[in-house]
Amino acid sequence: MYFMPLGNREGYDKTVEFKPGDLPVLHSDVNFFLCVGVALIIREKGVFCMKKLKRLGAILVATGLMASMACTSAWAYEPDGYVTVSVEKFSLGQGYIFEPETVPFYEYDNGIDIVKRAVGEENVLVTESSFGNYIGGFVDQGGEVILPDCLSAVVDVASLTGRAEENQLCEFDYTSESGFIFFVNDLSSSVSISEYSPADGDVISLRYSIYGYGADVGCDNSSWGGSPSLTGNVNRNEATRLIAEAKGIDIPDEKAVITDLDSSQEEIDFACESIRNKLTPEEEIPEEDDIPADTGLAVCMVSPAVFGICAILAKKRR
Repeated sequence: MYFMPLGNREGYDKTVEFKPGDLPVLHSDVNFFLCVGVALIIREKGVFCMKKLKRLGAILVATGLMASMACTSAWAYEPDGYVTVSVEKFSLGQGYIFEPETVPFYEYDNGIDIVKRAVGEENVLVTESSFGNYIGGFVDQGGEVILPDCLSAVVDVASLTGRAEENQLCEFDYTSESGFIFFVNDLSSSVSISEYSPADGDVISLRYSIYGYGADVGCDNSSWGGSPSLTGNVNRNEATRLIAEAKGIDIPDEKAVITDLDSSQEEIDFACESIRNKLTPEEEIPEEDDIPADTGLAVCMVSPAVFGICAILAKKRR
């Protein structure tokens, strides 16, 4: 088939053989309508004069580029799902470093990528090691250390060494056992954060521990001779999700309960119910099926326009 080379400006009466595969790569729907439109105005065995179609060529190129840009923004960055991320220092009695945030994830993302997206890359301190990269600390302003009762029973606050760097909270601050423990859906992860593959709906928590390599934030290490969990079987997964959902709503009392390591499951459940009661329909995060699908809008609007332009010009040539 013969097509006009729209970018050629040397001699408008010249015709050139152009294969369909040589056309600019746009979305398949856009290419289809472009080809149909061009076919409507082909005359004399598929060869036509570019001089008479200069204006049409400009219209097609401009319209095609707009469609291509719209399609790229709609399809190229479609997330694989959403996860909720929180960074916590409950063991110090200081609440969150970064409150729960729901963010998208994409193909090939690992846990470090997702945490950086949630809190800002500049706030994440990544440590490289032979066992894989991990998050060694975060930018944090600090505050007074108020140990929860479950910790003060086994740790003397006077023995805490403080922070090595001002405005940072890192591994080995306060005690030799401290660091951030990586949790997924309220369970200590069996893989490192750099090897973690996210699933839609996951809740990721980075919990700062100062005792028993995570025993103060929910890890039970008794199976290998370590410390059992100091906090019992308390699940904060739903609470983390709800705080992210209730962003912008005043819930200080509920947060105080959820961030207190001494809180029971009943107290946390009651706080969650209180947050649900404060959520209004306008503030609820819509389900994925309720979000208007705008990915096909560009093609639906642009492609018929291209088709119509070509049809009108073809009719005028008769």
